Amino acid sequence: MTILEVEHLEKRFGGTPVLQDVSFSLEQGQTLAILGSSGSGKTTLLRCLNALEQPDAGCIRVAGETLFDGGVRTAQRSGRLPFGLVFQAFHLFPQYTVRENVTLAGRLQAKRRPDYRANRRAILQRIDDEAVRLLGQVGLLAQQDRYPGQLSGGQQQRVAIARALALQPDVLCFDEPTSALDPELTGEVLRVIRSLAERRMTMIVVTHELQFAHDVSDQVIFLERGVVAESGTPDELFLHPKNDRTRQFLAAYVK
Repeated sequence: MTILEVEHLEKRFGGTPVLQDVSFSLEQGQTLAILGSSGSGKTTLLRCLNALEQPDAGCIRVAGETLFDGGVRTAQRSGRLPFGLVFQAFHLFPQYTVRENVTLAGRLQAKRRPDYRANRRAILQRIDDEAVRLLGQVGLLAQQDRYPGQLSGGQQQRVAIARALALQPDVLCFDEPTSALDPELTGEVLRVIRSLAERRMTMIVVTHELQFAHDVSDQVIFLERGVVAESGTPDELFLHPKNDRTRQFLAAYVK
């Protein structure tokens, strides 16, 4: 089932085009890896999907529902969020514990429920129980009562992943989630993302970890100056690239 459709997406900053006629689709349970050099539009694309930037043109549909069309963003659905985003920086709240960071958005969202007052205790208990389950999934249950400042960078990023998962997005996006980490900590974060792919979580991953992108993704897009220069399966793009710029990019990252 197609979960995400992006058609002819455009974004400009001033007079500078950043995304030009970007189109792709993603099946439920698949992982899409997005590659490209700095300034190619990768982060802007994720920000447009997550409503952090307003595209200038194009269409975004999730599960058949149009979220953006021709410069107009429609109201988001109630219930599950269309997208979740894990940033390069962790953006955890330092004054809250690990568990509180994971539950905060859900608790705020729950207050808008019409049955919140009548069922407050049960609702909050379910949110806490889900946070505990997710922290166990990312290997941080023992750290649930610690504060972000007491964690390593890799642990903080895993908390950020659990926080994004807590709101049950249709598509989970990662914007170079290991770029601020050393190699040892990079490995622990990539293992979590790999486990999500094995569980068939629908994901979009912007990364420079090429071997990881090849191993974990179902399809790959190479962006160049805001344009989809090439797309295909991991083997097609990594082993048999057709575009000269794709070949140059891949060669630069071969170790």
